[in-house]
Amino acid sequence: MLLSCNDFLDREPLDSVTPDNFFYTESDLAAYAVKHYNFTTHSGWNAGIWKDDNATDNQAATGYDNKWIPGQWKVNESFNNENDDPWNFKAIRQANYFLETVVPRFEKGEIEGTEANIKHYIGEMYFLRAKNYPSKLETFGDFPIIKSTLPDESSVLTEASKREPRYKVARFILEDLDQAISLMNNSPAGGKNRITKNAALLLKSRAALFEASWLTYHKGTAMVPEGNG
Repeated sequence: MLLSCNDFLDREPLDSVTPDNFFYTESDLAAYAVKHYNFTTHSGWNAGIWKDDNATDNQAATGYDNKWIPGQWKVNESFNNENDDPWNFKAIRQANYFLETVVPRFEKGEIEGTEANIKHYIGEMYFLRAKNYPSKLETFGDFPIIKSTLPDESSVLTEASKREPRYKVARFILEDLDQAISLMNNSPAGGKNRITKNAALLLKSRAALFEASWLTYHKGTAMVPEGNG
C-alpha cells in the first residue's frame, strides 16, 4: 500500500508546468509566445489609438500638448504602472528566457513538432523582444542591451545596466527583426491570430526610418557616430 501511495503522489503537477517539462513541444512555444503579445488595441467609443497622432504634424486636437511649451517636454518622473514604464525589463527578460532555453533545444532536435512552426514561434519571440526596444530608444536614446536572463545579484545587474550608445540599440532592434524575418512565415498555424513575417518587416521599416531620420537630422553632431564632439 505504501508503494502504491508513493507512485500515485510522485507525479508532475497536472494543473501547471515546470521548467523541466516545458518548451519541449511546438504547442508549448506557441502558448508562451501568444501570452506575451502586448499590442495596443482600439477600444471604447472615442478616437482611441487614433489620438496617438494628436499634437503632431499629422493631426491637431482641441487642446494643446506640453511638448510645444519651452522647457516642458520632460521624461516622466514616475509611471502609473509597469507597462507604461520604459525602464521596465519584465517583457525583455521573459523573451530572453524563452530564447536562451528554446534555441539550444531546437538546434539539438529536442523539440517535438513541425520545424516550420517551431521556427515561426522562435521568430515571434525575436519580434517581441525587438518590439520592446523602440519605445526605450525613443525615450532615452542610449539604453542597456540585455540578451540573457540575469541573476538577482547587485554587481551583475549594475554592470548590465550600463547604457549602450543609441546607434547600437537601433542596430540591435534591426538584428532581432532580421532574425524574426528569417524564421517567420506569412501563413502560420493559427492564421490571422499570429504575428507574421510581414508584421516583422513593417516594424523593421518603422524602426529603420526612425533611426535614419535621427542620423540625418543630427549629422555632424555629437549625437551620431563620428559626429563632432
